[in-house]
Amino acid sequence: MAFLDDFDKLVGQTIMHCQRIEHDIKIMYASMLEGDVQQNYYDIKFLALGMVLADLQQLDNKNGRPYLQDDDYQLLKQIKNIRNWLAHSCYMD
Repeated sequence: MAFLDDFDKLVGQTIMHCQRIEHDIKIMYASMLEGDVQQNYYDIKFLALGMVLADLQQLDNKNGRPYLQDDDYQLLKQIKNIRNWLAHSCYMD
């Protein structure tokens, strides 16, 4: 039982950190969009992270001088995949 308690704690902490990253990504995207940042954030707050990442990457590369590099986006996509696995599949697997 101790193993499961430790696993539960680690899963929870990992999801918490992933959610912090997701929040920061959405703040970045809302800030890069035209218009009011708070309204932009409100509009995207409940969108899936994968969709926001794709839109952020497209917007970030629009002028040819991205803030984040391809490697950064690859890492963020990996984090998204890990978070999705933890939230939806890890206990079944």
